[in-house]
Amino acid sequence: MEETKNLAELHKEISGDLLDSIQMLEVLSDYIYDSKEGAVLDIIKAKTKSAFDKVSDCRRMIYICD
Repeated sequence: MEETKNLAELHKEISGDLLDSIQMLEVLSDYIYDSKEGAVLDIIKAKTKSAFDKVSDCRRMIYICD
């Protein structure tokens, strides 16, 4: 595993991965027609978006401290 040099780079990596996941979930939701699977997918999308928002909050805190 490649060592991350600082928090800004780590944040950028995590944010990029989360955004990619959100986009893939949106595409996947176009193919899900079953209500049970759709409900699970909606929960996963909500959790992923929440994680992205929390990472953004952390970024703001990091840059305020710098």
